[in-house]
Amino acid sequence: MNRSVIEKNLFIQNLYNYMSDKGLSQEKLAADLGVAQSTVSAWLSGQNFPRAKTLEKIASYFGTSVFFLLRDNSDTANRPTLTSKEDKLFVFFRQLNATGQDMAIDHTRYLAQNPEYLKETEEHEQ
Repeated sequence: MNRSVIEKNLFIQNLYNYMSDKGLSQEKLAADLGVAQSTVSAWLSGQNFPRAKTLEKIASYFGTSVFFLLRDNSDTANRPTLTSKEDKLFVFFRQLNATGQDMAIDHTRYLAQNPEYLKETEEHEQ
């Protein structure tokens, strides 16, 4: 899975911040996530990047979303909150190539324009 340098750096910074906030060592995080300490070390050094399922596990562990693990979290006042389902969509979407992402957007647009799939109590963007 290719990741931009910026995204990797944001993940590294966010993971470091979450660990620091909870007073976690690499060893403790590794044990709690069921991975080797060297794996956590590789994430923090930028030598390796977690797979989608592991990103979900890390996000759940810290009570956040994958979306926020990979984003600049310095502006917390304007941060939207993602539901679990929205977060899963984000993870799957990021695994797709450009063609797959375009198809996912087209399919989602179709669903959003079909009254059968819309929530009844909310207004929707066109």
